Amino acid sequence: MSGLDRRTSNSSQTSNSPLLPRSNADGTHGWRDVLENKMTWAWYASIMSSGGVALILYSIPYGFRGLWILGGIIYIASLVGFVLLLATHIVRFLLNPRLIRASAAHPSEGLFVSTFAAALGILIIDGATYAEKMHTAHGTALRASFWIFLVVSVIFSVGSPLALFSGAPHAEQEATPLATQTVLPLTLVGCVAATVAAHISIHNHHIAMPIIYMGIAVQGMGILVSLLSLSSFVDRLYHCSVPSISQRPSMYVAVGPPAFSALSFALLAEQCLRHFPAEKTAPGGANEIVGGVALYYILLTFSLMFWGLSLWFFLISTCSTLAVLGQMGIGVQKLQLFALIFPNVGFALATIHLSRLFGHPKVLAIISEVLSLTVVGAWAIVVLATCYGVLSGRIFRTV
Repeated sequence: MSGLDRRTSNSSQTSNSPLLPRSNADGTHGWRDVLENKMTWAWYASIMSSGGVALILYSIPYGFRGLWILGGIIYIASLVGFVLLLATHIVRFLLNPRLIRASAAHPSEGLFVSTFAAALGILIIDGATYAEKMHTAHGTALRASFWIFLVVSVIFSVGSPLALFSGAPHAEQEATPLATQTVLPLTLVGCVAATVAAHISIHNHHIAMPIIYMGIAVQGMGILVSLLSLSSFVDRLYHCSVPSISQRPSMYVAVGPPAFSALSFALLAEQCLRHFPAEKTAPGGANEIVGGVALYYILLTFSLMFWGLSLWFFLISTCSTLAVLGQMGIGVQKLQLFALIFPNVGFALATIHLSRLFGHPKVLAIISEVLSLTVVGAWAIVVLATCYGVLSGRIFRTV
């Protein structure tokens, strides 16, 4: 066997095996085995998807009165779930510190490490959004949460790819965009920045502007790095065809980075107009287009461009999935399906907010409504199936 074949075989074996397999004497599915090999980073995908659904229920164009209460319940449940998962992972890594490095470098679990930071970002947005509804928003805490999330997102979005880059050579796999998940938190920084800036008074624009500037910078970092992975994904589609039937839904992951960038730039455009008004006495005698007005149209243009890109990936993914829908045998009791719902959450939210910026044109409002209801329905199905899988124990045999 050649060196290349040997590396490919070893990598394939590693990607399909538990992180730290236990001996038969320890039992195949004891609590230690479940904690070490089943309570993976992928569980945070359920938190970020649920938090995103809470935002959809808050923003949906034609929602009934009091719908935000249901969204608030989902947000609180997501927050509690996040705390419980965090406690579980602390115990997991305390019992076996080797799992920190092993999980980050694992070809499968390593792709989900950054979902922790993404879940944190979504919960910050949820907290600010629903706190405003209950008139309990705290400006200082929100500003601190932004800077904390900024640091956490950069650490995870640099450390996670670096761990995968530094690991053993990986086997050639199907054309999927799952690698973009490693930098997913960066594509949420703009959303968090705009949400926090919305809770800062216009009289304190000197406090808001650094947040907006860093939001734009890191958001740009996230989408540009994601585009590198997405271009590789499209190239492999041309050369290797679409993924296998069971992996076909994973194509929806490509929708996420441009969708959340469209949402981020749309929200940031509003805040630039609010915190950076036009100046009549601009240097050089420039007219009133200087300032927030210019930034508003620039960011709105970026938002439309990335929304169009996310629409293309959404249509490609949908058509490819529908073409084999009758042949698909993929089970819904898989945590990875939450990661497939989350990108569509971003696409739905971006459509909703762009519709609002353009005055709720009928066609766009209806499209965003149908898309939102579809995403919420799919999320509900996966949640129910996951709950059944946990209660029956089946999910711990498939995670």
